[in-house]
Amino acid sequence: MTFQVNTLDLRQPTSFLKLGEMIPNTNLRLEKFEEEIRSGAKTEDENLSKLTLINTVTKESVVLMLNTAYNLPAARKAP
Repeated sequence: MTFQVNTLDLRQPTSFLKLGEMIPNTNLRLEKFEEEIRSGAKTEDENLSKLTLINTVTKESVVLMLNTAYNLPAARKAP
């Protein structure tokens, strides 16, 4: 499975990454993906899938929800 990652503040092209790969110019590695679809009786199905990233320096993890923007300033590599 491949994941599209956009790093808006780093001004670099969109990355298409697999689990275990690093997001370029960051300390973040794609760790785990959990697919979750909530069926709606009266509405369309809702995708609540989660992608877990791990900061390889601090060992902290962060869970990202599909189609949601996040600000992770500590993830950027030092120049």
